Amino acid sequence: MKPQLPLLNAQPTQRIIPQITKSSIIPLQPSQPIHIHHNKILSIKTESLSKISSKTQYNNPLGSLLYGGFYLKYRKFESIIPSEILLAGQNNNKLRLDGLIDWAIFPKDALISYSGVALNVSLHKIPWGSGLSSLLKLGYLHISGRGDVYLQNHGEIYTVNLGEKEEIIVRKNGVVGISVNGDELGSCCDAVALSNHEVQKESQEVVAGKSENELKDLFWNTYHGIGKTLRYLVGLIAKDDFVKVRGPRSLILTSNVSTKFEFPRRDNEIEITEQQLNKSSQDYLSYVTVKDGKVTFESTPSFKETVEKIERK
Repeated sequence: MKPQLPLLNAQPTQRIIPQITKSSIIPLQPSQPIHIHHNKILSIKTESLSKISSKTQYNNPLGSLLYGGFYLKYRKFESIIPSEILLAGQNNNKLRLDGLIDWAIFPKDALISYSGVALNVSLHKIPWGSGLSSLLKLGYLHISGRGDVYLQNHGEIYTVNLGEKEEIIVRKNGVVGISVNGDELGSCCDAVALSNHEVQKESQEVVAGKSENELKDLFWNTYHGIGKTLRYLVGLIAKDDFVKVRGPRSLILTSNVSTKFEFPRRDNEIEITEQQLNKSSQDYLSYVTVKDGKVTFESTPSFKETVEKIERK
């Protein structure tokens, strides 16, 4: 029996709980094509390889380049007999979609496989002002329909379920996925600076009404618009900012987050450490002596002392 992933919320308040489990084995059934990232295939188990067909498929190369370098090269497998494909890596998770909710997936390397005739995977631009975008990440994967999605992660995976009136503040680079209903991502998330977050008292209520001074209304609307724009620009540059997500919905979070800015490195990149060599004058001064036809090279810290020593011989 496959272990269930830990839940942060012991008693879920949302009607639909994410169906996500640890899994690295993908069943390949007849008439059900599967797309797998070309570097994640570890093995293929079958009675006959001639019964399996595969071809390389590129998913939206232009969108992948514009929106942050999402995985785009997959292999499409189709089989006429039951088979199994084993994925490489240890932190592989299967997310099952039943058509009731969609998912927005944010890490560019998270989606390693997907299957389902009625499953749709597309690249979307992160809505302006949601707080989820950055200079290096402008898009997300929108997944809808019915089928199985396999996600990889470099840390522990947690699911959080929010009720109707619940909300959560979370570091944005710790968000793997958010359940959405169509294109509602921009209306359920806001950028927030945790250090400047103020608690609003329940007794304080702001009643919206039409002001008699239209010039005053125009001033305040412009003021709030400029403030929202500045917060958005700061969010593009800041690395450790947070986002506020409102329910009802579910989130998939990762424990592997970075709190400092660093450029992404490839797994096979070699780290070079520069070492300083402590050299003295003895390493650079050399002299030659000839005795009985034999030539000898030697180092010396001082030519003067060496010449005096030779003359005394």
